[in-house]
Amino acid sequence: MEQNGCVHHQMWVVLMFRKGNAPWNKGKTGIYSEEYQKKISESRKGEKHWCYGKHLSEETRHKISESKKGSKNPMYHRIFSEQQKKNMSDAHKGLKRSEETCQKLSKALKGRIFTEEHKRNLSGTWFKKGFTPWNKGKEGIKKKPLTEEHKRKLSKAHKGFRHTEESRRKMSISHKGKKMGISNPNWRGGLSVTHYGTEFNTLLKEQIRQRDNYRCRQCFRQQSELFIKTKTGIKPLKLIVHHIDYNKKNNSPKNLISLCPNCHSQTNFKREDWSDYFQERLKEDGVLGDKL
Repeated sequence: MEQNGCVHHQMWVVLMFRKGNAPWNKGKTGIYSEEYQKKISESRKGEKHWCYGKHLSEETRHKISESKKGSKNPMYHRIFSEQQKKNMSDAHKGLKRSEETCQKLSKALKGRIFTEEHKRNLSGTWFKKGFTPWNKGKEGIKKKPLTEEHKRKLSKAHKGFRHTEESRRKMSISHKGKKMGISNPNWRGGLSVTHYGTEFNTLLKEQIRQRDNYRCRQCFRQQSELFIKTKTGIKPLKLIVHHIDYNKKNNSPKNLISLCPNCHSQTNFKREDWSDYFQERLKEDGVLGDKL
């Protein structure tokens, strides 16, 4: 009898969990009450969890990893519909981790060192030569301007951060000779040596700064706040007058905008997006009547 029971149980497992079988609760909501869900959660916390204190062997971890690679992974080649993407986005909006959770994550990740093999695997997966970026060929994807709150958070997070001497030395060695001339991702065929028009002089620059109320049109910092520390002391800086269409010969006031050095350095990337963005910015402020 016991043997027959085992056979029946095995058959039931095969029937219930075979590929393509629809779960009994698929599409059903509100099956479990809040109280019942809480009891289940509490029964699996900490030492009550069946896996508490257990450490998987290297062999077991390797087997699990191999069983979920490539086409074996349930998410392999899965394409989400626009509705599914929206549902996932809405579900995560406003979700914040508690302080306790943040501390646990921090403690778990502190001192974690990746092996050389792990680093090679990560590098080979995402950054290998010939890897197609997710946004390649997609149109209409533009850089969204950061909100003031987002900028403040980024500024606060990076204040006082400095790379160690060892890190700076390693970065210096890794970049030597790799980003010069045509090898640089910002190479534009030697356009940097193009001369400005004769009308782009000190007087015109000062007029543009005055028009913009001596403020950076991106981060709104005042010119009086800009400075650089030198060996001899603090040296004040002026706002940089930037060409919106990147054409140094087009010195029309409608094509010029005041930027602080930090914001100006960011305009070397995704030039078309920045050009459109600044045109819209000047148009909103009444400087532009039509597009350039």
